Amino acid sequence: YTVDGSFQEYAIAKAAIVARIPKECDLEAVSPILCAGITVYRGLKESGCRPGDSIAIVGAGGGLGSLAVQYAKAMGLHPIAIDGGSEKKELTKKLGATAYVDFTTTSDIVADVK
Repeated sequence: YTVDGSFQEYAIAKAAIVARIPKECDLEAVSPILCAGITVYRGLKESGCRPGDSIAIVGAGGGLGSLAVQYAKAMGLHPIAIDGGSEKKELTKKLGATAYVDFTTTSDIVADVK
């Protein structure tokens, strides 16, 4: 976004890029969507992927990555989760990843993603 002041008590912004948050809304609950969520959503939209396409998500078991997996799935994409360890595999599969590549054990990550 192109307007300074997003961390101020008051800020100026174009109406097209703002949304009213209801007073009864828990800000702690929605803040990840307003920051990390917008970051990964835009990345997915700008990727050019269309429903049915596969998309590799590096760090899929982390904060940004876990949102990206869920968004990708909701957008009709097939998320390929890339992360390390069995706990991350379990999490990303639960969130909707269609495949998982463990970077700590693979000998050819590119081939595994393909």
